Amino acid sequence: MGIDEKIRQVAEAAGVPEEEIRQRMRRYVDEFRGLLKPDAALILVATDLGVSIQEAPTERPESVLQIASLFPGMSRVKLRGRITRMHGVIQFTRRDGAPGERAEFRLADETGVVLVVVWSKDLIEMIRSGEVREGDVVEISGGRVRPRGNMLTVHLDSRSTLRRLEGEFPELPAEDVEPLSVAEITEDLAGQEVDVRGVLTSTSAPREFERKDGRPGMIASAVLADEKVDEDIRLVMWDDKSRLLEDVPLGSVVEVRSVRVAVRDESIELHSTPRTDVRVIQPGEGGRTAQEIEGNVIYVFEPSETFSRAGRRTVVDFVLATPDGPVLARAWGARAEEILSIRLPARVRLVNHFWTIRDGDRMLNVGDYGRIEVLAEGEGRVPESAARIAHSLKYKRTWLELTEGEGFREVRGTVLGVSDPVRILWYCPECGSRVTKEYGIFQCPNCGEIAEAVPRPIFHLTIDDGTGVARVIFIGRKAEELLGKTVQDMLEEIEQQGYEEDSYPADELAKRLVGREVVVRGRLRYQEDTGLIKLFAESMDFADPKSEVRLLLNEIERMRGSMSAG
Repeated sequence: MGIDEKIRQVAEAAGVPEEEIRQRMRRYVDEFRGLLKPDAALILVATDLGVSIQEAPTERPESVLQIASLFPGMSRVKLRGRITRMHGVIQFTRRDGAPGERAEFRLADETGVVLVVVWSKDLIEMIRSGEVREGDVVEISGGRVRPRGNMLTVHLDSRSTLRRLEGEFPELPAEDVEPLSVAEITEDLAGQEVDVRGVLTSTSAPREFERKDGRPGMIASAVLADEKVDEDIRLVMWDDKSRLLEDVPLGSVVEVRSVRVAVRDESIELHSTPRTDVRVIQPGEGGRTAQEIEGNVIYVFEPSETFSRAGRRTVVDFVLATPDGPVLARAWGARAEEILSIRLPARVRLVNHFWTIRDGDRMLNVGDYGRIEVLAEGEGRVPESAARIAHSLKYKRTWLELTEGEGFREVRGTVLGVSDPVRILWYCPECGSRVTKEYGIFQCPNCGEIAEAVPRPIFHLTIDDGTGVARVIFIGRKAEELLGKTVQDMLEEIEQQGYEEDSYPADELAKRLVGREVVVRGRLRYQEDTGLIKLFAESMDFADPKSEVRLLLNEIERMRGSMSAG
């Protein structure tokens, strides 16, 4: 469109003569001393008059792209492929509380698979009416490519098209991929959406909870067992998906489709998505066959908290001595409170427990749908070796060259230094997020301005074990224990001594620790971008020569055994 035609369009839309438009344009050009071009001046004039310039559409042929060539930000995308999974029309609630709907399906070509999200009412009706179905080959155009987590999505709006193609397309995938078994779900799949097949061994009734924004939500959980090997996985179903398993008999072989793999506290879980559905492959006999295990609780670790859409939950790890040997176990929510309240040693029966894989090893779990029956407590003595057994089960001893990889680890090393000063950070009491503090006002990134925040001290040690160096981070109660002061004591001393705000000197701690050999336990992380090894400490002891010799001898025996077997 030329400049004269644009001027004519603005004049007609504003109801003023063309000459007046030109005069206004000249004034803008003069004002900017000739630096403004006529097209830009016309845009300013149109803005002043409250009208817009409509560019004449230009036809640009769209070529069919391959799914593997997509990247975020692309628009007017044209694809051709087979619908390998039709999720159908999905109801949802908008941010303003109004109801909405969209449709979703997976599209596959010879190069990959992409999720297509449909917002156009006309296209949604095509899907609702069955005009396009799972297995059809379709062509879409006018799509926009957007990221969703670690995957790409193609969005279709009112300007997009969707049409079914006739004919044979042998080059396109004929069907979706086979579902994974429970045993095939690993940490490598974290964040991905998968289909899983397994045996339904336990379910919990849906319960309501309140989200941070006050909206209600629903949650239910279940346990899927592998059909061939002794492995389980926890399945968490949210909102309208929380009732999908209500009428499915226990013992049924099911295929749960479109669930997201999540890793929480080194344990792998499956979480529902808006696309999740359940297919019963082989109905079970029904009825609840309670899984039970008895043993003695001989050690309980300190509790911790997890945060999810359902809110804050307490979890606690403990050691259960069974006839087959000691096992590491975890109690969730109300069950965690029950474990914390018993007197050790305690004889217990865990009912409706399940097993998960944590850090490569099996871990016993008892949650909301489980039960803890205390058979006896406080009778007899806790074994002297209970703490050592517990630490060896939860934390694998490793060198800082990371021979055992990341996860819950135990490291022995020499303290090279202590960070100075100790910093005091502030956290939201509702969601647990770190908050900012300015002029005494706390601002949470999730909850907004809050009246009070929770202070937590943080500092780190640098340790060297001969194969590498790590930063050992102490935060909250762990930091208080090592410093020998509560955070309130530190805040009061900071104010009395005039130290820098939220900074407490660590020189006395450095005198006590630098040069000492220590054994630290916690969660080990390796940062690829910096090459830094971090260990978030849960406990620390000064190295005991006898214990270290015992560990060394055990390692030598294991090496001898593996060499003999080879």
